[in-house]
Amino acid sequence: MHEHGIADRLFKEALTKASSQHLGRIIRIDIGIGALSGLTSESLLDPLNHAAEELGLDGVEFTFTRIPPAAVCRACGRGIGQEYTCPFCGSADIEVTGGTEVIVREIG
Repeated sequence: MHEHGIADRLFKEALTKASSQHLGRIIRIDIGIGALSGLTSESLLDPLNHAAEELGLDGVEFTFTRIPPAAVCRACGRGIGQEYTCPFCGSADIEVTGGTEVIVREIG
């Protein structure tokens, strides 16, 4: 499952943030999940708990925040949500700019 790889990467990211913030222990991790990522909090929870256990970080509380889709129209340059055509100019030349990521938003 690729969720285990994602969980490992998220913990590396969290540990890097903890080090830069001089936190002695991580007790909470808020994870942002992009609406277009194909992942859910349910699909990540077991891999995250497993990674926490392997790292000796049992008891870490996970919270999840959904990151909405975002896009920009390449024709007119305006930001749009999750549209297939630009509501401003009608172009279908859309670039997805957000909502595909899975990131550590905050630690505590």
